[in-house]
Amino acid sequence: MLGHADSAIVLGWLNGAASQYKVFVSNRVTQIVSLVPAEQWRYVSSDDNPADCAWRGSTIKELLANILWWNGPPWLQLPPSDWPRRPDLVNYLSFVLLSCLSQVLRKSLTSSSPNTASMSG
Repeated sequence: MLGHADSAIVLGWLNGAASQYKVFVSNRVTQIVSLVPAEQWRYVSSDDNPADCAWRGSTIKELLANILWWNGPPWLQLPPSDWPRRPDLVNYLSFVLLSCLSQVLRKSLTSSSPNTASMSG
């Protein structure tokens, strides 16, 4: 059995040691990998994820006509070796970390800048 997830973070959790996470995530990871081992999980983009069809607000009529909903993404008909690869988690997390640091630094610099309006008074 294979599992698919459209979240690089979730795939990272599933491939990590459950004991390193907070209780809620640790319990879920333990439960999930007991059913489908971590190495059996694969990445699926949100655009190719049939579950997202319902979450995007599709009506029943739209779902009845939605090929992705009924058949899954076209690449499922290909050999597994041709399926999409999971994103590079290290690069993804590095990008997220740098983005967060950039925001923190920007806020820090903005709040520590002298207020020129009060100095001119």
